[in-house]
Amino acid sequence: MSKKLSSLELHNIVDNSPLGIILINKQGVIEWVNTNLCTLLHYAESDLIDKNIDSIDPRIVGLFKDGTTIHLKENSKHDDIWLINVAHATPDESELCTVHYLSDVSSLHSLALRHEDLKNDFEDVNVTDPITGLPNRRAMYQALEPQVSRSRRYENQLSIIIMKLNDLSSVESNYGATATNKMMVEISQMLNDQLRWADTIGKLENDEFIFVLPETDSTASKNLISKVKAQLNNIVLNNNHLPTIIETQFGCASWEKGDDVGLLMRRAREQLASV
Repeated sequence: MSKKLSSLELHNIVDNSPLGIILINKQGVIEWVNTNLCTLLHYAESDLIDKNIDSIDPRIVGLFKDGTTIHLKENSKHDDIWLINVAHATPDESELCTVHYLSDVSSLHSLALRHEDLKNDFEDVNVTDPITGLPNRRAMYQALEPQVSRSRRYENQLSIIIMKLNDLSSVESNYGATATNKMMVEISQMLNDQLRWADTIGKLENDEFIFVLPETDSTASKNLISKVKAQLNNIVLNNNHLPTIIETQFGCASWEKGDDVGLLMRRAREQLASV
């Protein structure tokens, strides 16, 4: 048979709980706090007991909303603290009508920030599009820079093409992410088949591809666009045997004297927008 705990034993257990606990009556007056609550908030018990919650430090008033997370900024009393509150309402006949349980989640918040930092660091060094395996925006800009420098030095021909898939979000809504990702892989494979060994293809945005074409003038670029359009007609998504043709736009720009990467990209985008 389990031992029945005395009131004093129960009080000691609650008072030494790792959670901060505060009892507030129907009038919004604090009736009781445990030791850890005072430790978390860096207040003496006398600063809280018999005080209306509206009259205490406005920084912590928000804690008395169920599910609230609050940030107490560093001051002379404590370092930065992140606290979360879970409230429990006691039966109406009880004078102590609400019990609040406060937990210090500062370490979890620090881990979340660290995770976000690592994610950003990874994105900064990652050079591959996760769906198609093609070079991503970062990699393509890195690949384009030396090509532009080479054209500046030797006045070699250089063209770029931006290909935009129209209304890709609707395709995903109608056919699902898996089918859309499969389509993107098929498109990337087809594009690679159309290019020469010296050409580079990559992803700029979710719905945009870019071709970097050394030793290529505007006429050859337009011919390539025509070939790509024809091949795209062979890639369809099938839903109940109803094919959907992939709608695209193209923007093309060839290097001109004085161009840097930014100017070359701008002209390609201007043509893309004008189509």
